[in-house]
Amino acid sequence: MAQQMKRIATEDMVQEDNEEVIKDIPQMYAKDSLDRFGDDLCEHILSYLTLDDRFRCECMSKQWQRLVYTTVCHITINEELTAKMRGKKNLCGENFFDVSLIATIAKKCPHIESIDCRRLPNNAYEPRVLETIDDSRDNCLKSLRRIYANFSHFDRQNFDHLFHGLGPMVTELDLRGVGSWRSLIPLCPNLHRLTVDYLSHVFTESADKQLLAKNLQHFAFKMSANSDVQIFDEFVAHNQSLESLVVNNPPQVVASQDIVTGFLTRLTRLPHLRELVLIFKRKSGAIQYSIGERLHEIGLMCPKLKRFQIQMRSQTPQLNVDVLNAISVMKRLKRLKLNLEVDPPVVTNWRAFDSVNDWPKGLTHLSLHLWHNHYNLFRHLETNLQKLQILHISDKNS
Repeated sequence: MAQQMKRIATEDMVQEDNEEVIKDIPQMYAKDSLDRFGDDLCEHILSYLTLDDRFRCECMSKQWQRLVYTTVCHITINEELTAKMRGKKNLCGENFFDVSLIATIAKKCPHIESIDCRRLPNNAYEPRVLETIDDSRDNCLKSLRRIYANFSHFDRQNFDHLFHGLGPMVTELDLRGVGSWRSLIPLCPNLHRLTVDYLSHVFTESADKQLLAKNLQHFAFKMSANSDVQIFDEFVAHNQSLESLVVNNPPQVVASQDIVTGFLTRLTRLPHLRELVLIFKRKSGAIQYSIGERLHEIGLMCPKLKRFQIQMRSQTPQLNVDVLNAISVMKRLKRLKLNLEVDPPVVTNWRAFDSVNDWPKGLTHLSLHLWHNHYNLFRHLETNLQKLQILHISDKNS
């Protein structure tokens, strides 16, 4: 009897030891099981999925459901996504645009930092989408920092209300055609890119002309016949961070020589300028004065300039040649687009293109639409611009 009791006790001790050993052995998974991946690796793999695929895969496992949306930081509301919100019918049988999907995405993706609404197939959807984003901002979209939108199809009252909430997240604003909405600019303290009709639209309408936009990185405006060059001084003084500038002289506007040269002279005070676009379209006549000297100064005083584009129609070939000569001082230029014409058309001496020999050797993209092309131009390009990747050449006859 004693031996039997001893044998039973020994068996119990062995069983307990085996259970402890089993607990110490790490759990082994099948080779084709995703359970063998830890959260970090699984999250990284799921980060390559599109938003649609994430919706499909979240039911695969509890681990996936927990991790599939954690890496979603940017959402683009495009035609594919809006197609899922169109064509639904309400209780009355009428078609409507269902924005509840936007709210669902906001709940599932707590780490969204930016939302892009610029690819909406119909801008009329934009107000409802942005209103839904604004409603979800406090509860779900706590990490939201940037909103990209065209901000069209809004009435002024709703626009003001929306911007008081979303204004700090707006980094790009296009106010062409709505210059009276300039009061929205101060509601966007993080604004980096601004497009307006005229320079005066970034100043208050009051007599003291207070500047509304400061520390911009990109700015585009049209030059008017009565443009005030003096207010451009204040704009430049408070926008030293400007990296890209587009100046457009519309066909119906004839800016005087003093206005054009005055604007170009003040561009030399923008040391961080990397891109400059100058468009002079005139229906009333060709430019009769040279801007080559002003471009030469810009090239010297804006050493970071990497992209330059100019479009103009001159009265004589020499005015265009002055522009070609100024390119040589833009040492860091990578992309160049020249559209230079002469009215009336004339054939130019082949020596006019000699300055190409001194153009920046680092040019990679070149587009030339000239009043006249000569074989000497092609020879200079082949000899001196060895790093060219894209070349486009045309003239008025091609």
